[in-house]
Amino acid sequence: MKHGHFLGSWKGCALRFGVWIVIAACPMSAQALTQDELDASIDLWNMSGSSDYDYFMQRSCFCQRDYIRPGVVEVRSNVITAVTDAETREPLDTQPFLTVDGLFEELQNAIDAPAFDIRAEFDSTYGYPTSFSIDFIERVADDEIFYAARDLSIVTKPGDFDGDG
Repeated sequence: MKHGHFLGSWKGCALRFGVWIVIAACPMSAQALTQDELDASIDLWNMSGSSDYDYFMQRSCFCQRDYIRPGVVEVRSNVITAVTDAETREPLDTQPFLTVDGLFEELQNAIDAPAFDIRAEFDSTYGYPTSFSIDFIERVADDEIFYAARDLSIVTKPGDFDGDG
């Protein structure tokens, strides 16, 4: 009987080990960006009161060429008023570009989806996303999208001597 007990214990151990291997091998969502982190960055951006600014934006994805061109985005009253090609200085169509609020919306949509993996870095002064990547579906090629945003400068209005917009 003792031999049967040993065999039973061994089988039980092997079964538990096998279940652990299966669980460990199953993909888990690697959502690195949390809702709290996004909310904190949005709050920091909103505290800046910035509605007039210029910044560099580039998207990288398996998209049309117009969607991946680097541009200097001009935003006035939270609306894109112009985009200039960062390399040629030629005017670009504004449609493929986003305001900072639009960048936050992309991240929120990815959290809500939920995307498989979201990685983001934010500016420590204003809170806007400086870079982020979204992998919507694990093990699906070419669904990833990357954004870079940098060189944000707040545009002060005439007569605004303290730079608060």
